[in-house]
Amino acid sequence: MRVFSKVFRGTVALSIAMAFVVFVAGCDSSIIPTGDDVGNRYQFGTPLPKWMTFSRDGTKLVYERANVLVLVTDPELRDPVAMTGNDPYEHPSFSPDGAWVVYDYRPERFRQSDLWARPVDYSAVPRRITDSYARDFMPQWSGDGKWVSFHSTRNPVNNIWVVPAAGGEPLALGTAQATERSHAWSPDGARLAFERLTGNNTDIWVGDPTTGQVELLVESPASDKQPVWRPDGEAIGFLSFVNGKWNISVREFDEAEPRRITSVSSNIASFGWLMGGRAVIYQTVDKALYAQMDEEGASPVKLRDVTDFTVSPDGMRYVYIGATDDQNRVLVDPIPTEFLP
Repeated sequence: MRVFSKVFRGTVALSIAMAFVVFVAGCDSSIIPTGDDVGNRYQFGTPLPKWMTFSRDGTKLVYERANVLVLVTDPELRDPVAMTGNDPYEHPSFSPDGAWVVYDYRPERFRQSDLWARPVDYSAVPRRITDSYARDFMPQWSGDGKWVSFHSTRNPVNNIWVVPAAGGEPLALGTAQATERSHAWSPDGARLAFERLTGNNTDIWVGDPTTGQVELLVESPASDKQPVWRPDGEAIGFLSFVNGKWNISVREFDEAEPRRITSVSSNIASFGWLMGGRAVIYQTVDKALYAQMDEEGASPVKLRDVTDFTVSPDGMRYVYIGATDDQNRVLVDPIPTEFLP
């Protein structure tokens, strides 16, 4: 694998196609200026990076572009390297120590897919985690490193499953929505939150990977989706469809009912936590990125317009895709000072 990466990096055409553009800009205000690119830009209509994911310590980044997994391991995120060839490799996720990446692989573009893991330093060959006739996909590594959760069509409906990261027999946790960001591990890896479709609505459930037992956490007349554990593990944030809009709510485990954090006029597409859980960062469907304190009367602060984003687990910086002129740019910027931990 090391030889392959060197060959790839030495091939100009492929390097240009897979270049990951980053820029680190210092800023004292909430509106962060855009600076010069460090690498190439993507023409409109060409594939963009997807499933951008930070390692737990925020020093590495992995993403998928045009069915290739790309890894960035230097702390400044300036040296992208292709991990795989041009086959259907998707949905990468780091192990807690950042040493491995788990992903799903569809051989020869068949509908069947399995989970694989490979080390980021190429010190070992990739190892297979699941071997199924069905489609296993969207893996997430647990915070304690013991488990990998994933969606699977084994039943044949889509279910959430867990499997020991070292390999073993998968265990089903129950039917779930097969959508992006639809399941998330608690920080300690003891519980898994996921969205489950019941009738026409989705609710938030929590499962125990050791027993396979699940319990309903959030049930409401409206749909709830995309659970995200607060960094302290004492609450789960999620998107809730209230009054015709998707906004962020949070369910504290010591409270009986969830409460709303945001009240925006445009639907929220995705979000993450800042300041150890005292603030949120979110993107709306009209491609605006905001940060907001989780406190009564707080107003959102617009950061910029983006196509997609991901925030580092330490809440110090974020990677985003933005459009300028006739090109897309992928950059990394620090979180504004008023939202730093």
